[in-house]
Amino acid sequence: MRIQYRLLLGLIVIILISILPLTILSVKFVSESIDLWAQKDIEDTLEAAIQYAPPSTEHCNKAKEALTIYRQLKAIKSPIKQQIIYYSILLSLTVFFISILLGWIFIGWIVRPLRALTNATRDVSNGNLLTNLDASGSPFEIKRLIKAFNQMTNSLKIKQDELRDVIRKRTWQEASMMLSHGMEKPITPTRILLERIKEKYPNKTPDISEILDEASQFITEEMDKLTDEFLQAASNNLTQTPHDIVLLLEEILEGCAPAYPQINLRLKFGENIPRVLIDWKAMNRALSSIIQYRIKCLDKNGDIDVGCYAADDDVVIEIRDDGCKDSEGSAELDICRDIINAHHGSVELQGNVCRIILPVLSVAVG
Repeated sequence: MRIQYRLLLGLIVIILISILPLTILSVKFVSESIDLWAQKDIEDTLEAAIQYAPPSTEHCNKAKEALTIYRQLKAIKSPIKQQIIYYSILLSLTVFFISILLGWIFIGWIVRPLRALTNATRDVSNGNLLTNLDASGSPFEIKRLIKAFNQMTNSLKIKQDELRDVIRKRTWQEASMMLSHGMEKPITPTRILLERIKEKYPNKTPDISEILDEASQFITEEMDKLTDEFLQAASNNLTQTPHDIVLLLEEILEGCAPAYPQINLRLKFGENIPRVLIDWKAMNRALSSIIQYRIKCLDKNGDIDVGCYAADDDVVIEIRDDGCKDSEGSAELDICRDIINAHHGSVELQGNVCRIILPVLSVAVG
């Protein structure tokens, strides 16, 4: 049986125990009181007083008047007694149902927040830590209990978020370290291979040496740069300085355009976009990875629109394309999300739109 019905049943028992004895005693007292002035001895005494009193005297007339009043009262004794019993029972029933109604309202006032607290506790046990209860209108002690519950869920949510951040950062750091160590291995043999190519084909064509020198320098620099970026990300050492985000986007798109000539890359930006506090290399890496991921979703050709505009205290970057909606992309973009989160920004994925929100310089510094 639910708790409110148990409380209601207990309330009914208490009210019955309180009202029934009082009603019975009231009816009994009234009945006995009426019976007292309706006794046969009183009537006989008045008749005797009339009989033995001198006729037409004051005492005789008073005795006759008293006998008449007595007989009238005796005649209405039963109706009066019935009316008093009826109204006593009616009053008792009225008090009973009003007490039940007020008790039910009071029970609901107590039980309703307790039921909400029970359901919220069940939600928390299922992993939903976003549950918050409204304590307004609840009894004082229950209000304190609800406030304590809200503080507990908020504390658990904060600790859960901290734990997730720690796990994600540690996973990213470990993966970055493994990648950086793994990338160091091919650097030396690649350099040796390039040197041997230069030795074996110095006279193949007039400009072969120049081409190989160029290729060797480019590959070496890019691999060193990539290794440095991974090591920097692994150590979580971001050097954030004020930058124009539009210049960064232009640099990224200019670098992607030659590699993906079949993709139509378009940059649109608003006016008076404020500067943001970022690590240029880390943010370049994150935004480049997001754009390249969306390019892969386009398969061979398509359009990618990169927009940038100011919104209140934020700078918003929107990467929009007409490619497929790849639900597996979120795992691949976790590293980019971590870099953007480290800049106090956020990433929102909605279908074919990726929205990056970065705080402006004044807000980031404050």
